[in-house]
This record gives sequence, C-alpha cells and structure tokens, in this order.
Amino acid sequence: MGQLYDFAEVVKNETTPNANSAQRIGNWMELAATAIETLPSALNFFDFSTSGVTTGSQDVFVPLNATVTQGYQRNGISVNAGGLVSYTGSPKQFQFSFIISFLGATNRKIHAAMFKNDELWPCSEFVAVIPSGAEVTIPSQCVIPLAAGDTLHVRVKCSTHALSITLDNINVIIKEL
Repeated sequence: MGQLYDFAEVVKNETTPNANSAQRIGNWMELAATAIETLPSALNFFDFSTSGVTTGSQDVFVPLNATVTQGYQRNGISVNAGGLVSYTGSPKQFQFSFIISFLGATNRKIHAAMFKNDELWPCSEFVAVIPSGAEVTIPSQCVIPLAAGDTLHVRVKCSTHALSITLDNINVIIKEL
C-alpha cells in the first residue's frame, strides 16, 4: 500500500508505552485528511423514478423537472433535490456528462443542455426529435471551468412547439479533470 497506510500500521501496532503521542497521532490524521481532501472533486446524481413533467413556452429553456438522488459526492461540489449543482472549491476544470430519457408528443424537437450560472454552456446542447410512440434519449458531455459560487443545471426546451415532456430518467456525472 502507500505511505499513509504504512504509517497507520506502525501506529496501530505500537507496543512501547506512550509512543503514540498526541503529536504522532495528530500528524497521521493531518496527513490522512490532506490526502482525502485533495482527491479530485466529483458528483453523480440521478432520477430513475419520479416521472416529472416539464412544461414551458416554445423555444425557451427551462429547468428539467426532476427529483434527484445524490449517488456520490466529493470535495466541494453538491446538488440539491431539484438538480441545481453548486460548487464551493477553488477554480478547476470539470468534465460533465448527462443522459436524459423522456417521453413527449410526436415530432417535437427537444433540446437538452447544461447551464452554468443561468447561461447556456454552448458545447453542451444536443437535440432529438420525438418519434411516434417512442422514448427519446439525449446524451451530452463537455468540459467546463468552475470556481467558487458557480452553479450548473440541466435545462430543456422544445424549438417546434410548447414544451411538454415526461422524464423517464436522468443520470449526471461531473468530475474534476
């Protein structure tokens, strides 16, 4: 294993009286905390069951109606139940990817994209046309810089009619590069 593990083994197996001083234990804990907190930031969240309906005016992006579950979170990036991602760490580059599956009226042209601080992140927008009686899936991935206070949110729109879709599922992964 690594240096932290080796040091932990020494501390754990120490038999000399008073050898595991507060300084020795504190030093190991500080090294361990530093190693843990410098792991890359990452987040995964999803909604596989709520069947939220998202509606809106034609050609206007709106937040996707979902009730998300956080599957994994580490180091400064988090999500609320509505899917709004918040970042509190130092400036870093992230890769995000999402995949959305939904149902809606036939021949509707649906756009899905990631918004950073309420602005469309251009390389994230992808489009699909709903075929007759079928579920549609739209994937997206892109690289995005984030700094403390930035937010991300998946939004959708219909460019051919008023928007009305029913979410089947969404899975989002955001990870530090």
